[in-house]
Amino acid sequence: MDKKQKAKEQKQYVTITNVDGSKAELLQEDYEQSALQISEILKDQKKCQGCNGTCCTQRDPYWVLLVRSGIDSRLSPAMSRCPLRGGRTIPQVQAKQPDRSSLPALYQDVGFKDFQVTDDNRQAVEAIRSYLSKPETPWVYLTGGSGTGKTFLACVAANELLRRGKKVHFEEADELLERLREDVRQRKDERLAWYQEIPCLVLDDLGEKLESEWAAKQLGKILKHRYDRALPTLITSPYSVQELRSQLVPRGQEKNRECRKLAQMMVSRLAQMSTIHRLNGPDQRIRKQAEKKSA
Repeated sequence: MDKKQKAKEQKQYVTITNVDGSKAELLQEDYEQSALQISEILKDQKKCQGCNGTCCTQRDPYWVLLVRSGIDSRLSPAMSRCPLRGGRTIPQVQAKQPDRSSLPALYQDVGFKDFQVTDDNRQAVEAIRSYLSKPETPWVYLTGGSGTGKTFLACVAANELLRRGKKVHFEEADELLERLREDVRQRKDERLAWYQEIPCLVLDDLGEKLESEWAAKQLGKILKHRYDRALPTLITSPYSVQELRSQLVPRGQEKNRECRKLAQMMVSRLAQMSTIHRLNGPDQRIRKQAEKKSA
């Protein structure tokens, strides 16, 4: 028996059985240090017992956190998809499918050739070109005043990804939350998972003051899920990242500590995961309208 085998036998281990039947062998010392975290994981797994897969109550619907052993038999939790969902990458819900039809009609076929590059937006345009060729981060955050081309440029990127065969979905932030409210009214819950899992999500005009704590939590779930899995996400907003924090605190909940904390977490994840670019200059829609009148 070699020294490594003897050393292993001298250590004490604890075996954890997950809800799916898989087992994890952890060092006794690490198990004791991580007891609270393990207890929370197993507590969440109990929600899956007796479930038929039609109405998930997990924090991330149709995903469950499992106890796994990593390097040196230490705790290394891992997310696992619900086996009752058939391993589908994107839940099959009655939502817009990931194609050009989700983009605004005005922008369904636009490309870089259609976007007017100026000194005010040149840096952002080059950043999007770079993102499409070799992204430094999974997320892009485009900010700027009204009419500066944020949505236009995001749709240019979306169309380019679609031409490459990628699955992309465009949704205004307010419309996204309204669709989730409709699911609640109809006692459905698959659309949330769909937004969480779509390979590339374009979230337009983020920053309209949230109306409820529920809305903040739904948006937080989507951003956290995409953050944890580094899923490509393009976000446009009239607010800088610093300004966005107050907008993500629901109306009337400014003194609610939990709501302020959730807003801070969303902004923190966004700041870490994104390359941030500002489009400056005048409102191009107003400028073009003025040019037509003077012509």
